Amino acid sequence: DTIGLTKTGINVQEHQLVASICRDSFYAFVQEFWDILIPQKPVWNWHIEYLCNELQQMAERIFRDEDKKYDLVVNVPPGTTKSTIMSVMFPAWLWTRMPSCRYIGASHAEKLALDLSMKCRDIIKSDKYRLCFPEVILRDDQDTKTKFQNTAGGYRYAIGVDGAVIGMHADVVVLDDPIDVNSATSMALLKKTNYWIDSQLSNRKVSKSVSVMILVMQRLHQDDPTTLFLKRKKIRHICLPAERSEKISPPELVKYYTKLGGRLLDPVRLSHDVLEEEKQKGQYYFASQFAQDPVPAGGGMF
Repeated sequence: DTIGLTKTGINVQEHQLVASICRDSFYAFVQEFWDILIPQKPVWNWHIEYLCNELQQMAERIFRDEDKKYDLVVNVPPGTTKSTIMSVMFPAWLWTRMPSCRYIGASHAEKLALDLSMKCRDIIKSDKYRLCFPEVILRDDQDTKTKFQNTAGGYRYAIGVDGAVIGMHADVVVLDDPIDVNSATSMALLKKTNYWIDSQLSNRKVSKSVSVMILVMQRLHQDDPTTLFLKRKKIRHICLPAERSEKISPPELVKYYTKLGGRLLDPVRLSHDVLEEEKQKGQYYFASQFAQDPVPAGGGMF
């Protein structure tokens, strides 16, 4: 249980070393706390570390109370652990460095938003987390799936699209799959979602200059929230299609598809066989969700 450093005469308990490493690295935190939620053996594809590092770079500026450089848009296929990273692990890690951090997590359905919130809370309530980060203490009088808060003033608030956000302000606002397949077939629902994001959620920042907004989703329509965000200034766009294509952004990430994946983003989760099966479900479906291109080559009907 302890690591003895005999040269200095100091004994460092193992959990203190783990805590120190995890505070310094969000990716290390994800690796260390993965098994609390997911019993299956993890597959550490390159994109997981890359996204963790991107999130940490944004968070470090918040910790230093520095003006943000950009808001972030991430387009990735389903089944690539995006929600585990963005909506479950990230808010739990933020409190290890900044317990007062306020976080809003929004998804297309309230049920999904609450499920992600509950998983995040499970990590924070785990024996390992409490041992490593005893300074993070949840308040007994504000401990629900919708909103849980710690004694330092930090909170995580979960909401479905078109829900009430009046009175809520956050240092980090994450939109995780703000539309689903059904919403993407209705222009009225798309417009309603985009309007809610633009007119309500975008204004829920503690500081317009420091607080960040992150959108993570697979593409579903030409006029989905990704298009809404990309029209704004100061946006960093990370696009990771399932197969190598011109849609990869930033372009230098092509090297990972070439060197590691055999032209695939994730050759384990999204192997050639898996993708071939997904292609059988329809051209528009695959082009949108897996190729991150809602306008398939040759034209695709809805």
